[in-house]
Order: sequence, then structure tokens, then C-alpha cells
Amino acid sequence: MTTAAWDEIADWYDSMRSGEWGPIQNEQSLLDLIGNVSGESVCDLACGQGVMARLLTERGAKAAGVDISEKLLEIARLYGSESPLGATYIQDNTPQSE
Repeated sequence: MTTAAWDEIADWYDSMRSGEWGPIQNEQSLLDLIGNVSGESVCDLACGQGVMARLLTERGAKAAGVDISEKLLEIARLYGSESPLGATYIQDNTPQSE
């Protein structure tokens, strides 16, 4: 599996999301568009540190977050361990053939 350049900046990226910049404002808009996810299985592609996957599990979904960066997934798992919501995190960058 290819090592992600995101691994090199994962800590910085996470600090931008949780620091002075705060969460991305589009998250609530996305959740509004998605609607009721209770009982649904969802995949959060390019999940980064798992923000959306955790928000979806808070709303009753069974969420799997997939990202190329193992470092960002480690951060996602850390946040998940602080408040276990049941999201699963998987490293993958396998291209799908047509």
C-alpha cells in the first residue's frame, strides 16, 4: 500500500480542525442533506480523522471511515476511544477496476 503524504501533515491537519479554525461549517449542511441515517450503513470515503463518521454514528448510522492515511486513521481511532460511537476505520487506496 502506498504511504500517504497526508501522514506527514496529519497532526497539523487535525490541529486545524480542532484548533482556532474549528470544525468545518459544511458538516451540518451535509448532515441536513443526508437526512435520517438511523439504522443505515454508510461509508465515509477520505474520512481523515473521522469527524463525519462519528457524527453519522451519533445519528444512529453504522459508519465505516476509509482513508489512505494510517496516521489520520490513528487520530480517528483515538477520538473514537474517547467517546466510543462504533465507527470502524479502514486504510485503503486500492483503485477499483471498471
